[in-house]
Amino acid sequence: MSSFDPTVDAAFREYADLQLLHHYLLLEGKDNAPETEAAEHQMEGLWDKLDAVQRQSLNGIGSDLNWVRRKGEPPPKGRKAPEEVTPTEQQELVAVIGLKEWHKILHYLRLCAPILPPVSLAHLRGHAYDALGFPTYASVFYEQAADFDPANAAIGVTALSSFEKTNPADAVRRAEKIIAAPLRYPPVVVALSALIILRRDETENRPIERQRFSTLLNDAIRWLQLEPSEEARALAYQAAASGFEIIDDLPAALRCFDEGLKLSPNNDVLLVGKGLLLYGSETDKAVETFRRLTHRATAIVWPYVFLAHFNLLKRNYAGSLEMSREAWARATTNPVRAQLLEWQAICQTELHYPPEVVRPIFSKALSLDPSNPWIPKNLAAFDEAMAVAKDSEWQIEEEASLSKTQRAHRMHKLELIEAA
Repeated sequence: MSSFDPTVDAAFREYADLQLLHHYLLLEGKDNAPETEAAEHQMEGLWDKLDAVQRQSLNGIGSDLNWVRRKGEPPPKGRKAPEEVTPTEQQELVAVIGLKEWHKILHYLRLCAPILPPVSLAHLRGHAYDALGFPTYASVFYEQAADFDPANAAIGVTALSSFEKTNPADAVRRAEKIIAAPLRYPPVVVALSALIILRRDETENRPIERQRFSTLLNDAIRWLQLEPSEEARALAYQAAASGFEIIDDLPAALRCFDEGLKLSPNNDVLLVGKGLLLYGSETDKAVETFRRLTHRATAIVWPYVFLAHFNLLKRNYAGSLEMSREAWARATTNPVRAQLLEWQAICQTELHYPPEVVRPIFSKALSLDPSNPWIPKNLAAFDEAMAVAKDSEWQIEEEASLSKTQRAHRMHKLELIEAA
């Protein structure tokens, strides 16, 4: 182990978490508050459990947080002028960035800070902490980068994405700051911010200010003519479409998907979004889109889910079973897995699989999502049919009902941000 690579054990992570808590408490002006003193006391107790390399690393992390609290100003004691950075140190920084030696990168960023623009320094630090598995730290520096350069669309999206992954409440906090002064930010950042707040309101059953958000989203779309990046424009259309869905303006949502697809015709997330919007009203078009996506083995689960449902309704049980298995391989949540297992059990019953094979699948589905009302009904129908040797009478959601339900889940963690 080199002097730059600490052992990231439980004690190291606990100290780092306390250090970040301490940072936020100081930002709130709680220098002498009981919770601040408690955090400091816990940090003192952990210090003796750390070795020299861990202590050096955590001291460096603390200095990075101090830099944020100083809003990028140089330290009272330490390097301030570019000429204090040696050519060798600059070369070392370039080398370790190329080698992706993240702890060393953080070290040389501290040494080379006087020659780096603050926005670049903040963004590089965020990337390094992300790569090291400290996403909450990364959020601090990504947000600082976005504050240094609020007009930078890519950095603004990265900051929102980082908060979405680590602390949704902080994502809402930042989003509210952005929509309070939308002209200061790129349209894609405004559209994402509106969507983050709308998603929170929908999830928590809060009243939704439909007119306010309609205006925000429409303004963001109009401002897109000033955005030079096609990727940012496509992302803005996607976010706006999802926002329009939440406020029940489906024609506007469809227009956004279509405009986004003009810029990015093969964008999987835009295609999925449009397909889900059409499923139940123009189902044939939706199914055609989903088939295109599955033929190129999209990683997104929803085309497989909806094709499994479509084939089940058409009594194409073999086709439904194939799609549900493909969807299972991509599913990440228990409610989706449960629904897929339920459909598999129905298909297997119709394809004359033995009851001892089918019933455990129904039971597993019910255990994964006890709140799903369809599973116990269909399990009861299966048991009744097996008892009297007759065909089961299945209860399956209609197209429009399924589409509305799944739209509430499908991109609420923003697959779109992953591509940013």
